[in-house]
Amino acid sequence: MSLWHTAPATGSDVKARTYVFISGSSSYANLPKATGAPIWVSNENPFGLSQVDSPATSAFELAKWFRDYYHNPTAPLDKIWLLVSPSEFEGTRDAELKALGELPELRATSRNAEADLTAWWTACNGNPNHFAILYGAGHGVSESGTAFVLLEDFMLDPRRQFLSASLDIGSISTNMVGPNTASTQLYFSDACRLPADAKWRGLGYGLTVGGQTTGADRRSVALCYSAAPGESAKAFAGRPTLFGEALLACLKGAAWSAPDSREPTWHISIDSLIFNLKTRLDALASIHQTEQSMQPNSQGKNATVHVPDPQPTVDLTINVTPQPDFTRTYIDVWRGDGYQIATPRPVPAIPLVLSNLQPAIYSVVFDFVPPEPPFSKSERRSISANPPVASCDIEL
Repeated sequence: MSLWHTAPATGSDVKARTYVFISGSSSYANLPKATGAPIWVSNENPFGLSQVDSPATSAFELAKWFRDYYHNPTAPLDKIWLLVSPSEFEGTRDAELKALGELPELRATSRNAEADLTAWWTACNGNPNHFAILYGAGHGVSESGTAFVLLEDFMLDPRRQFLSASLDIGSISTNMVGPNTASTQLYFSDACRLPADAKWRGLGYGLTVGGQTTGADRRSVALCYSAAPGESAKAFAGRPTLFGEALLACLKGAAWSAPDSREPTWHISIDSLIFNLKTRLDALASIHQTEQSMQPNSQGKNATVHVPDPQPTVDLTINVTPQPDFTRTYIDVWRGDGYQIATPRPVPAIPLVLSNLQPAIYSVVFDFVPPEPPFSKSERRSISANPPVASCDIEL
Protein backbone atom coordinates (compact mmCIF):
# COMPACT_ATOMS: atom_id res chain seq x y z
CA MET A 1 0.00 0.00 0.00
CA SER A 2 1.33 3.40 -0.95
CA LEU A 3 -0.30 6.79 -0.58
CA TRP A 4 0.09 9.21 -3.47
CA HIS A 5 -0.88 12.37 -1.60
CA THR A 6 -1.56 13.41 1.99
CA ALA A 7 -2.92 16.92 2.43
CA PRO A 8 -0.91 19.24 4.71
CA ALA A 9 -2.35 19.90 8.16
CA THR A 10 -4.62 22.96 8.17
CA GLY A 11 -5.07 23.47 11.89
CA SER A 12 -8.83 23.18 11.39
CA ASP A 13 -10.91 21.80 14.24
CA VAL A 14 -13.18 20.10 11.68
CA LYS A 15 -12.92 16.36 12.35
CA ALA A 16 -14.50 15.04 9.15
CA ARG A 17 -12.25 14.45 6.14
CA THR A 18 -12.44 13.46 2.46
CA TYR A 19 -10.72 10.28 1.26
CA VAL A 20 -10.19 9.61 -2.45
CA PHE A 21 -9.31 6.37 -4.27
CA ILE A 22 -8.44 6.64 -7.99
CA SER A 23 -7.33 3.93 -10.40
CA GLY A 24 -6.62 4.06 -14.15
CA SER A 25 -5.51 1.06 -16.24
CA SER A 26 -4.35 1.61 -19.82
CA SER A 27 -1.53 -0.94 -19.99
CA TYR A 28 -2.54 -4.59 -19.57
CA ALA A 29 0.10 -7.24 -18.97
CA ASN A 30 -1.60 -9.96 -21.00
CA LEU A 31 -3.34 -8.06 -23.80
CA PRO A 32 -2.02 -7.35 -27.31
CA LYS A 33 -1.36 -3.88 -28.69
CA ALA A 34 -4.07 -2.33 -30.81
CA THR A 35 -3.17 -2.68 -34.49
CA GLY A 36 -6.40 -1.72 -36.20
CA ALA A 37 -7.05 -5.34 -37.12
CA PRO A 38 -9.72 -7.34 -35.24
CA ILE A 39 -8.60 -8.86 -31.92
CA TRP A 40 -9.78 -12.44 -31.75
CA VAL A 41 -11.66 -13.78 -28.74
CA SER A 42 -9.80 -16.65 -27.09
CA ASN A 43 -9.31 -18.36 -23.75
CA GLU A 44 -6.45 -15.94 -23.08
CA ASN A 45 -8.45 -12.90 -24.22
CA PRO A 46 -12.13 -13.71 -23.66
CA PHE A 47 -13.40 -10.24 -24.61
CA GLY A 48 -11.13 -9.50 -27.55
CA LEU A 49 -9.47 -6.58 -25.77
CA SER A 50 -6.23 -4.69 -26.52
CA GLN A 51 -4.07 -2.04 -24.88
CA VAL A 52 -5.61 1.44 -24.59
CA ASP A 53 -4.19 4.97 -24.30
CA SER A 54 -6.57 6.98 -22.14
CA PRO A 55 -7.74 5.65 -18.72
CA ALA A 56 -4.46 6.33 -16.88
CA THR A 57 -4.42 9.90 -18.23
CA SER A 58 -7.99 10.39 -17.06
CA ALA A 59 -7.20 9.06 -13.58
CA PHE A 60 -4.07 11.19 -13.23
CA GLU A 61 -5.77 14.41 -14.35
CA LEU A 62 -8.60 13.80 -11.89
CA ALA A 63 -6.17 13.06 -9.04
CA LYS A 64 -4.33 16.32 -9.73
CA TRP A 65 -7.59 18.26 -9.60
CA PHE A 66 -8.43 16.81 -6.18
CA ARG A 67 -4.91 17.52 -4.96
CA ASP A 68 -4.77 21.12 -6.22
CA TYR A 69 -8.34 22.44 -6.17
CA TYR A 70 -10.71 20.34 -4.11
CA HIS A 71 -12.19 22.40 -1.27
CA ASN A 72 -14.81 21.19 1.17
CA PRO A 73 -14.94 23.18 4.44
CA THR A 74 -17.00 20.51 6.21
CA ALA A 75 -14.69 17.66 5.16
CA PRO A 76 -11.26 18.86 3.95
CA LEU A 77 -9.16 16.58 1.77
CA ASP A 78 -6.99 14.19 3.76
CA LYS A 79 -5.60 11.43 1.52
CA ILE A 80 -5.55 10.33 -2.11
CA TRP A 81 -4.70 6.77 -3.14
CA LEU A 82 -3.72 6.73 -6.81
CA LEU A 83 -2.92 3.72 -9.01
CA VAL A 84 -1.98 4.16 -12.67
CA SER A 85 -0.76 1.83 -15.39
CA PRO A 86 -0.08 4.18 -18.33
CA SER A 87 0.52 2.99 -21.86
CA GLU A 88 3.77 3.74 -23.66
CA PHE A 89 1.98 6.41 -25.68
CA GLU A 90 0.61 8.12 -22.56
CA GLY A 91 4.12 8.12 -21.14
CA THR A 92 5.40 10.03 -24.17
CA ARG A 93 2.70 12.66 -23.60
CA ASP A 94 3.21 13.17 -19.86
CA ALA A 95 6.59 12.65 -18.18
CA GLU A 96 5.12 12.85 -14.67
CA LEU A 97 2.54 10.17 -15.46
CA LYS A 98 5.27 8.00 -16.98
CA ALA A 99 7.38 8.37 -13.81
CA LEU A 100 4.46 7.33 -11.63
CA GLY A 101 3.86 4.28 -13.81
CA GLU A 102 7.45 3.19 -13.23
CA LEU A 103 6.84 2.84 -9.48
CA PRO A 104 5.69 -0.76 -8.80
CA GLU A 105 3.67 0.27 -5.75
CA LEU A 106 1.60 2.72 -7.82
CA ARG A 107 0.72 0.34 -10.67
CA ALA A 108 -2.97 -0.49 -11.07
CA THR A 109 -2.57 -4.17 -10.19
CA SER A 110 -5.00 -6.27 -8.17
CA ARG A 111 -2.49 -6.60 -5.34
CA ASN A 112 -2.02 -2.84 -5.03
CA ALA A 113 -5.72 -2.15 -5.52
CA GLU A 114 -6.71 -4.59 -2.78
CA ALA A 115 -4.28 -2.99 -0.31
CA ASP A 116 -5.29 0.57 -1.20
CA LEU A 117 -9.00 -0.21 -1.16
CA THR A 118 -8.61 -1.67 2.32
CA ALA A 119 -6.72 1.42 3.50
CA TRP A 120 -9.28 3.74 1.89
CA TRP A 121 -12.19 1.82 3.41
CA THR A 122 -10.56 1.81 6.85
CA ALA A 123 -10.03 5.59 6.69
CA CYS A 124 -13.62 6.17 5.58
CA ASN A 125 -14.88 4.23 8.61
CA GLY A 126 -13.54 6.69 11.15
CA ASN A 127 -16.42 9.19 11.13
CA PRO A 128 -19.93 9.17 9.57
CA ASN A 129 -19.33 12.77 8.46
CA HIS A 130 -16.40 11.74 6.24
CA PHE A 131 -16.65 11.96 2.43
CA ALA A 132 -15.70 8.89 0.34
CA ILE A 133 -14.85 9.30 -3.35
CA LEU A 134 -13.82 6.51 -5.75
CA TYR A 135 -13.02 6.59 -9.47
CA GLY A 136 -11.99 3.60 -11.56
CA ALA A 137 -11.09 3.72 -15.26
CA GLY A 138 -10.03 1.04 -17.70
CA HIS A 139 -11.49 -1.78 -19.73
CA GLY A 140 -14.82 -2.92 -18.36
CA VAL A 141 -17.29 -5.77 -18.68
CA SER A 142 -20.74 -6.50 -17.37
CA GLU A 143 -21.54 -9.84 -15.79
CA SER A 144 -24.55 -11.06 -13.77
CA GLY A 145 -26.08 -7.60 -13.60
CA THR A 146 -23.02 -5.79 -12.27
CA ALA A 147 -20.01 -4.09 -13.90
CA PHE A 148 -16.27 -4.60 -13.45
CA VAL A 149 -13.34 -2.27 -14.17
CA LEU A 150 -10.42 -4.47 -15.23
CA LEU A 151 -6.99 -3.98 -13.64
CA GLU A 152 -3.53 -4.33 -15.21
CA ASP A 153 -3.11 -8.03 -14.37
CA PHE A 154 -6.45 -9.10 -15.81
CA MET A 155 -5.98 -12.63 -17.22
CA LEU A 156 -2.27 -12.63 -16.32
CA ASP A 157 -2.42 -15.60 -13.95
CA PRO A 158 -4.17 -18.61 -15.56
CA ARG A 159 -4.69 -20.13 -12.11
CA ARG A 160 -7.02 -17.28 -11.10
CA GLN A 161 -10.49 -16.51 -12.32
CA PHE A 162 -10.05 -13.43 -14.49
CA LEU A 163 -12.51 -11.13 -12.66
CA SER A 164 -10.35 -11.43 -9.55
CA ALA A 165 -8.23 -8.69 -11.13
CA SER A 166 -10.98 -6.09 -11.34
CA LEU A 167 -12.85 -3.49 -9.31
CA ASP A 168 -16.49 -4.28 -8.59
CA ILE A 169 -17.49 -0.67 -7.96
CA GLY A 170 -21.16 -1.53 -7.53
CA SER A 171 -20.34 -4.04 -4.80
CA ILE A 172 -17.98 -1.57 -3.13
CA SER A 173 -20.80 0.97 -3.00
CA THR A 174 -23.26 -1.58 -1.62
CA ASN A 175 -20.85 -2.69 1.11
CA MET A 176 -19.82 0.80 2.26
CA VAL A 177 -22.42 0.83 5.02
CA GLY A 178 -21.95 1.06 8.75
CA PRO A 179 -22.59 3.33 11.75
CA ASN A 180 -19.18 5.03 11.45
CA THR A 181 -18.77 4.88 7.67
CA ALA A 182 -18.62 8.03 5.55
CA SER A 183 -22.25 8.98 4.92
CA THR A 184 -21.57 10.92 1.72
CA GLN A 185 -20.14 8.77 -1.09
CA LEU A 186 -19.39 9.31 -4.78
CA TYR A 187 -18.46 6.50 -7.17
CA PHE A 188 -17.43 6.80 -10.82
CA SER A 189 -17.09 3.68 -12.98
CA ASP A 190 -15.39 4.87 -16.17
CA ALA A 191 -15.39 1.75 -18.33
CA CYS A 192 -17.28 -0.16 -20.99
CA ARG A 193 -20.19 -2.32 -19.90
CA LEU A 194 -19.93 -4.99 -22.57
CA PRO A 195 -21.83 -8.17 -21.68
CA ALA A 196 -19.95 -11.36 -21.01
CA ASP A 197 -20.58 -14.26 -23.34
CA ALA A 198 -22.47 -17.06 -21.58
CA LYS A 199 -19.41 -19.33 -21.56
CA TRP A 200 -17.39 -16.73 -19.64
CA ARG A 201 -19.92 -16.05 -16.90
CA GLY A 202 -19.29 -16.95 -13.30
CA LEU A 203 -15.54 -16.51 -13.64
CA GLY A 204 -14.66 -14.87 -10.34
CA TYR A 205 -15.51 -11.80 -8.33
CA GLY A 206 -14.13 -8.29 -8.47
CA LEU A 207 -12.36 -6.58 -5.58
CA THR A 208 -14.67 -5.03 -3.01
CA VAL A 209 -14.70 -4.05 0.66
CA GLY A 210 -16.34 -5.76 3.62
CA GLY A 211 -18.90 -3.58 5.32
CA GLN A 212 -21.67 -3.85 7.86
CA THR A 213 -24.76 -4.04 5.66
CA THR A 214 -27.39 -4.37 8.40
CA GLY A 215 -29.55 -1.53 9.69
CA ALA A 216 -30.96 1.54 7.96
CA ASP A 217 -29.01 2.91 5.02
CA ARG A 218 -29.28 6.71 5.23
CA ARG A 219 -26.24 7.54 3.14
CA SER A 220 -26.09 10.18 0.42
CA VAL A 221 -24.68 8.08 -2.44
CA ALA A 222 -24.17 8.65 -6.15
CA LEU A 223 -22.90 5.85 -8.40
CA CYS A 224 -22.23 6.95 -11.99
CA TYR A 225 -21.55 4.38 -14.69
CA SER A 226 -19.96 6.08 -17.70
CA ALA A 227 -21.88 3.92 -20.18
CA ALA A 228 -25.23 2.20 -20.49
CA PRO A 229 -25.41 -1.60 -20.17
CA GLY A 230 -24.02 -3.17 -23.33
CA GLU A 231 -22.36 0.10 -24.41
CA SER A 232 -18.71 1.02 -24.96
CA ALA A 233 -17.03 3.93 -23.18
CA LYS A 234 -15.26 6.21 -25.66
CA ALA A 235 -11.76 7.70 -25.46
CA PHE A 236 -9.08 9.36 -27.57
CA ALA A 237 -5.41 8.43 -27.28
CA GLY A 238 -3.39 10.50 -24.84
CA ARG A 239 -6.42 12.40 -23.56
CA PRO A 240 -8.83 11.77 -20.69
CA THR A 241 -11.70 9.45 -21.54
CA LEU A 242 -14.87 11.11 -22.80
CA PHE A 243 -16.44 10.57 -19.39
CA GLY A 244 -13.28 11.76 -17.63
CA GLU A 245 -13.23 14.89 -19.77
CA ALA A 246 -16.86 15.60 -18.87
CA LEU A 247 -16.21 14.99 -15.16
CA LEU A 248 -13.18 17.32 -15.12
CA ALA A 249 -15.16 20.03 -16.92
CA CYS A 250 -17.93 19.78 -14.33
CA LEU A 251 -15.49 20.00 -11.42
CA LYS A 252 -13.78 23.01 -13.00
CA GLY A 253 -16.99 25.01 -13.35
CA ALA A 254 -19.64 23.35 -15.51
CA ALA A 255 -21.41 21.91 -12.44
CA TRP A 256 -21.20 25.00 -10.21
CA SER A 257 -24.51 25.75 -8.54
CA ALA A 258 -25.63 29.17 -7.27
CA PRO A 259 -26.08 29.88 -3.54
CA ASP A 260 -29.34 28.55 -2.15
CA SER A 261 -31.13 27.99 1.14
CA ARG A 262 -28.95 24.96 1.89
CA GLU A 263 -25.55 26.32 0.80
CA PRO A 264 -24.85 30.10 1.00
CA THR A 265 -21.94 30.02 -1.47
CA TRP A 266 -21.33 28.86 -5.03
CA HIS A 267 -20.76 25.14 -4.86
CA ILE A 268 -21.02 21.73 -6.50
CA SER A 269 -23.66 19.48 -5.00
CA ILE A 270 -24.37 15.83 -5.69
CA ASP A 271 -27.47 16.84 -7.67
CA SER A 272 -25.71 19.51 -9.75
CA LEU A 273 -22.81 17.17 -10.48
CA ILE A 274 -25.01 14.30 -11.68
CA PHE A 275 -27.20 16.53 -13.85
CA ASN A 276 -24.36 18.46 -15.46
CA LEU A 277 -22.14 15.38 -15.87
CA LYS A 278 -24.81 13.63 -17.88
CA THR A 279 -25.51 16.78 -19.91
CA ARG A 280 -21.81 17.39 -20.58
CA LEU A 281 -21.18 13.77 -21.61
CA ASP A 282 -24.14 13.87 -24.00
CA ALA A 283 -22.77 17.07 -25.56
CA LEU A 284 -19.25 15.64 -25.97
CA ALA A 285 -20.62 12.46 -27.53
CA SER A 286 -22.61 14.56 -29.99
CA ILE A 287 -19.56 16.67 -30.89
CA HIS A 288 -17.56 13.51 -31.63
CA GLN A 289 -20.49 11.95 -33.50
CA THR A 290 -20.76 8.98 -31.21
CA GLU A 291 -23.09 7.68 -28.52
CA GLN A 292 -22.43 7.25 -24.82
CA SER A 293 -24.95 7.63 -22.02
CA MET A 294 -24.03 7.91 -18.37
CA GLN A 295 -26.19 5.79 -16.07
CA PRO A 296 -26.48 7.37 -12.60
CA ASN A 297 -27.86 5.74 -9.47
CA SER A 298 -28.36 7.88 -6.39
CA GLN A 299 -30.03 7.84 -3.02
CA GLY A 300 -30.33 10.03 0.05
CA LYS A 301 -30.19 13.75 0.60
CA ASN A 302 -28.40 16.25 -1.59
CA ALA A 303 -25.01 17.29 -0.19
CA THR A 304 -22.32 19.85 -0.98
CA VAL A 305 -19.30 18.19 -2.57
CA HIS A 306 -17.02 21.13 -3.46
CA VAL A 307 -16.92 24.86 -2.69
CA PRO A 308 -14.70 26.81 -5.13
CA ASP A 309 -12.04 28.81 -3.31
CA PRO A 310 -11.81 31.59 -4.24
CA GLN A 311 -15.44 31.93 -5.19
CA PRO A 312 -16.11 32.40 -8.92
CA THR A 313 -16.47 35.85 -10.45
CA VAL A 314 -18.26 37.07 -13.55
CA ASP A 315 -17.55 39.76 -16.16
CA LEU A 316 -20.64 41.81 -17.06
CA THR A 317 -20.72 43.50 -20.46
CA ILE A 318 -23.23 46.34 -20.96
CA ASN A 319 -23.94 47.34 -24.55
CA VAL A 320 -26.16 50.00 -26.14
CA THR A 321 -26.94 50.19 -29.86
CA PRO A 322 -26.69 52.57 -31.57
CA GLN A 323 -24.09 54.16 -29.34
CA PRO A 324 -25.36 57.09 -27.25
CA ASP A 325 -23.63 60.37 -26.44
CA PHE A 326 -20.87 59.16 -24.08
CA THR A 327 -20.58 62.54 -22.35
CA ARG A 328 -24.20 62.35 -21.22
CA THR A 329 -24.56 58.64 -20.47
CA TYR A 330 -24.84 57.31 -16.91
CA ILE A 331 -25.12 53.69 -15.84
CA ASP A 332 -25.87 52.52 -12.29
CA VAL A 333 -25.54 48.85 -11.32
CA TRP A 334 -27.06 47.48 -8.12
CA ARG A 335 -26.68 44.00 -6.68
CA GLY A 336 -29.75 42.26 -5.29
CA ASP A 337 -28.64 42.88 -1.69
CA GLY A 338 -28.58 46.65 -2.31
CA TYR A 339 -24.84 47.00 -2.90
CA GLN A 340 -24.02 49.58 -5.62
CA ILE A 341 -21.24 48.67 -8.05
CA ALA A 342 -18.76 51.49 -8.79
CA THR A 343 -19.15 52.61 -12.42
CA PRO A 344 -17.35 55.41 -14.29
CA ARG A 345 -19.36 58.66 -14.69
CA PRO A 346 -19.92 59.50 -17.40
CA VAL A 347 -19.41 56.26 -19.30
CA PRO A 348 -16.09 56.35 -21.21
CA ALA A 349 -17.10 53.85 -23.88
CA ILE A 350 -19.71 51.36 -24.99
CA PRO A 351 -19.65 48.45 -24.46
CA LEU A 352 -18.87 48.95 -20.77
CA VAL A 353 -17.23 45.93 -19.13
CA LEU A 354 -17.42 45.46 -15.35
CA SER A 355 -14.96 42.74 -14.35
CA ASN A 356 -14.73 40.33 -11.43
CA LEU A 357 -18.23 40.83 -10.08
CA GLN A 358 -19.78 38.48 -7.56
CA PRO A 359 -22.26 36.19 -9.35
CA ALA A 360 -25.72 37.49 -8.46
CA ILE A 361 -28.85 39.14 -9.84
CA TYR A 362 -28.15 42.75 -10.78
CA SER A 363 -30.34 45.72 -11.57
CA VAL A 364 -28.83 47.85 -14.36
CA VAL A 365 -30.21 51.40 -14.71
CA PHE A 366 -29.38 53.49 -17.85
CA ASP A 367 -29.82 57.23 -18.14
CA PHE A 368 -28.56 58.50 -21.47
CA VAL A 369 -29.09 60.83 -24.42
CA PRO A 370 -29.90 58.97 -27.64
CA PRO A 371 -28.25 59.92 -30.94
CA GLU A 372 -30.92 62.64 -31.55
CA PRO A 373 -30.76 65.11 -28.61
CA PRO A 374 -32.25 66.86 -26.71
CA PHE A 375 -34.37 63.84 -25.83
CA SER A 376 -33.21 61.66 -22.93
CA LYS A 377 -34.14 58.15 -22.04
CA SER A 378 -34.07 55.86 -19.02
CA GLU A 379 -34.02 52.08 -19.08
CA ARG A 380 -33.85 49.37 -16.42
CA ARG A 381 -32.81 45.77 -16.82
CA SER A 382 -32.59 42.83 -14.42
CA ILE A 383 -29.60 40.58 -15.19
CA SER A 384 -28.77 37.17 -13.73
CA ALA A 385 -24.97 37.26 -13.92
CA ASN A 386 -23.56 33.73 -13.73
CA PRO A 387 -19.94 32.67 -14.39
CA PRO A 388 -17.99 33.14 -16.49
CA VAL A 389 -19.58 35.99 -18.50
CA ALA A 390 -22.88 37.85 -18.66
CA SER A 391 -24.23 40.61 -20.86
CA CYS A 392 -26.92 43.27 -20.89
CA ASP A 393 -28.01 44.69 -24.25
CA ILE A 394 -30.15 47.78 -24.93
CA GLU A 395 -31.45 48.72 -28.35
CA LEU A 396 -32.66 52.29 -28.89
